Amino acid sequence: MNLLAALIVFARSLVSSVGCDPQVKYTQSGDAYYESAPKVEQDKSSALPTSPSQAESSERKGEQDYEGNRSDEGWSVVTNIIATVITAVATGVMAWFTISLTRYTKLLWTSGEKHSERELRAYVFYESADIARPDDFSEITARVKILNSGQTPAYRVRHSIAVIVADHDLVDFPVPQMEASEMSLGPQVKYTMERRLILDRQQQADVRGGTKRIYVFGRINYVDTFKNQQFTNFRMYYSIRGKLGILPEDSLPVEPCSGGNDEA
Repeated sequence: MNLLAALIVFARSLVSSVGCDPQVKYTQSGDAYYESAPKVEQDKSSALPTSPSQAESSERKGEQDYEGNRSDEGWSVVTNIIATVITAVATGVMAWFTISLTRYTKLLWTSGEKHSERELRAYVFYESADIARPDDFSEITARVKILNSGQTPAYRVRHSIAVIVADHDLVDFPVPQMEASEMSLGPQVKYTMERRLILDRQQQADVRGGTKRIYVFGRINYVDTFKNQQFTNFRMYYSIRGKLGILPEDSLPVEPCSGGNDEA
């Protein structure tokens, strides 16, 4: 509405200015030029005698016709200008709408692709873990079962696993060495990682007495079907505290640590 009001005011001012200008003419090539109203000369020899009132009336009529022609030509110029402005505004609006639509369509497409990847990609993490031990407790074997719970295979799977005896408040874990071999893990396929540790008498006494824990930790690296690098870190421990000081006969159950269990 504001734009229309501005156009009307502009048109009126333009018509007013056009009304005071000479008559608009156009050449054959379409170029506009202005020309004063032609003066009509009568052949005095053939002119019929007229009365003063008739002459005045004829002159007034000629002026009215001239002003009417100039007004019509002025409105034609204003109409062309208004049409040009409206066309330019409409073109700008359509361009903005097209750019916005293209941008939002691209965002929706990208969002849909990311959602599809999250739904279909491989997810490899540990499913269960324990620590096997012989009767004399001289050697233990940490066993970590991993699972690809995704809908597509995991490629170039590499893993590391370590088992140590350390204090209860261990924070800085050593970085275990990654296995050199690689493998693929299909959807819903499991694999068990193992690592053995020989315990000396002092370590056995520390674990039995509850002064130290057995830690099992490591990392899994793999590439999903969308060529993205993924990983899973895991940290678990066994402590005899709260278990009446009695070791289980076959295997030691482990619990996740408060930190260090994350995945991408």
